[in-house]
Amino acid sequence: MIYNLNLPKPSNELIKLVTSVATNRPVNYESKRWHQTIQDTNVNCAAGEFFGDADVAALAKKELAPYINIDFSPAIGIIRNVESNGPACYPPHTDRVRTVAINYYIKSGGSNVKTFFYDQCNSEKGHVLPYSQLRKVDECCFDTDSWYVFDTTQYHSVENIESERIILTLSIKNTELKDVIKVFERPTIFLKDSQDCLE
Repeated sequence: MIYNLNLPKPSNELIKLVTSVATNRPVNYESKRWHQTIQDTNVNCAAGEFFGDADVAALAKKELAPYINIDFSPAIGIIRNVESNGPACYPPHTDRVRTVAINYYIKSGGSNVKTFFYDQCNSEKGHVLPYSQLRKVDECCFDTDSWYVFDTTQYHSVENIESERIILTLSIKNTELKDVIKVFERPTIFLKDSQDCLE
């Protein structure tokens, strides 16, 4: 499942800092090249990167640690469409260093960007598969200015990226989603069936 979390909105200072650091980050063309070797030639892979920044981490911890009674690591995600011939995707993957993500979407990256979820999981983390080896089980459109939490060991992709997608993300390591949810008051189910492969 995916949940909305009743966490405070990041301050304008934090949002501006994340946006500034992200947009000034060099494009990670290597991630695009690597993803492209796994997918069919007709798939336009985006250039994406999730990385830490000391100033962002310090401010995010200061603002959010009082509300999250579990260890987390703040980071920035930026996913860019670097082609001009149509929308891009960030292909099906499981996250490399975390099991659960708490995401706040600052820029969506387009008018109809969706996250797809697939029928397989991989607890070893950091895997990418071609679309042909997976079956989509659900999809959702994450709103900007909202907090979401989901299990990143389930294969997921980001579709219809027109420009750049910027995320303030809080990484939870070696903890299952059900245990993360317990530390929050009144989490709201946003997408009930996204975890079919874990049931």
